[in-house]
Amino acid sequence: GDGGKAIWLTQFGWNALPGDWQGEKSIWGSASEAEQADYTYRAVQRAAQEWPWAGAMFIESLQPAVDRADAHWGFALLDPDQHPRPVYEAFINALHQAERAPRAQWFVQPVGQVMNLSYQPNPLAQFSEGWRFGEMGADI
Repeated sequence: GDGGKAIWLTQFGWNALPGDWQGEKSIWGSASEAEQADYTYRAVQRAAQEWPWAGAMFIESLQPAVDRADAHWGFALLDPDQHPRPVYEAFINALHQAERAPRAQWFVQPVGQVMNLSYQPNPLAQFSEGWRFGEMGADI
């Protein structure tokens, strides 16, 4: 009975540490910042155009809540000083392009959330009993 339910794509992304990175090594491999931006843009576009089964997409992450030497920073949309990285601009551009996609309702809402840096569930999401939404996302 779940055939009509969308699959959420959570914590997707590519790790791109700066060239002068002095912190821990990435266990996720590495992409350049240009590749990370390109891959992210293309992933959102592909999901919006080709994946009718895909629901909300959650990029990993705006800024990780970890030490500055932690390789999770390679996923961040903003650097530790809150300056946008190339992937941030690519993500925002992809979301704006997705507004014209057949399933735009899944992509329009996050633009405001990213721009306002807020933690709000997509209003189209439905949570069954036992789930709650907090700053870390939806948790059982």
